[in-house]
Amino acid sequence: MKTNPTKDRLQVLCFLTMLRQNLEKEKTDEYCPILPELFIKADLVEILKWLYMNKIPSSLGEIEGMDREEVLNAIGGDVYILSYIIEQWEEKTDYPVTVTKVYNLLYQLGTQTHYLMEKELSEWDEYDHSNYKALCRKAGIPQAMYGIYDVGVTEQEKYITMPVTGLYDREPEAKAVLASLRSDNQYKLMKL
Repeated sequence: MKTNPTKDRLQVLCFLTMLRQNLEKEKTDEYCPILPELFIKADLVEILKWLYMNKIPSSLGEIEGMDREEVLNAIGGDVYILSYIIEQWEEKTDYPVTVTKVYNLLYQLGTQTHYLMEKELSEWDEYDHSNYKALCRKAGIPQAMYGIYDVGVTEQEKYITMPVTGLYDREPEAKAVLASLRSDNQYKLMKL
């Protein structure tokens, strides 16, 4: 089976999002036996800082003096680690385009002199967006995909429902297929 790294990353992100939704429903402060073991203390401290937006309450004490277990207790459960991971993955996708993402992309590729570095996002045209997407593909950054679904599929269900015709990298391509399928507004286009 031929794999597509972008599609694979988006699928994993989808499953992580569904898992977080299930964990939020359970409202548990427990950890699965494996997840915490995947992080060293420094990683857990970063998650704790992210959780409190770098304003750790004094009631938790000094982070540097905490051992690994104390940091885990302060984080409060799998759902918070998972939320951190999801945000990190979402920041590594190509959508939405931000000045920071353009800068990081061009820096990663060693093309800081690229014209997109200086051009205002509000002035980008289709050509600029096409160049940005091509650079994202070159850098291995996941990109948005499009699927055609039955009209009754909700935003949450699109991640667990198979599209009618498969996934498309480009919106115009997906719109063309949707137009050929359209009968009594039975289908709709959704961005993943």
